[in-house]
Amino acid sequence: MPAKLFKQMQEIIKAQPTQFPTAQLQAAVDQQLSQFEKPADKTTFLQSIPPITELLERYRNGIEGHERNVIASLFRTYLNVEKVTFPSLFLPLCSAKQTQPLFFSFASSLTSRESAMR
Repeated sequence: MPAKLFKQMQEIIKAQPTQFPTAQLQAAVDQQLSQFEKPADKTTFLQSIPPITELLERYRNGIEGHERNVIASLFRTYLNVEKVTFPSLFLPLCSAKQTQPLFFSFASSLTSRESAMR
């Protein structure tokens, strides 16, 4: 990561200690990206900062959006484990119209709401 971008990101984060400044950080990355003229340089730059781009993607809809994604993921993981351990418990929760258990549908609805907000 270029030192100039690193310093700029530090200043942005220090200026807003209570809220994660996703938009400002993304703007700093985009500004740095626009300074490269060669496509190869842009590709190299993007390959050098995947942890940052992943973090910005996770927090794109703010802390609340990230929380919803984490909770939905935990529900899905829990239900997948329970389906393997106790498959007979999930059969009564499925109706003829519904192919997924009700709890899984709830977790999916949290994720789909998140996608709709994008």
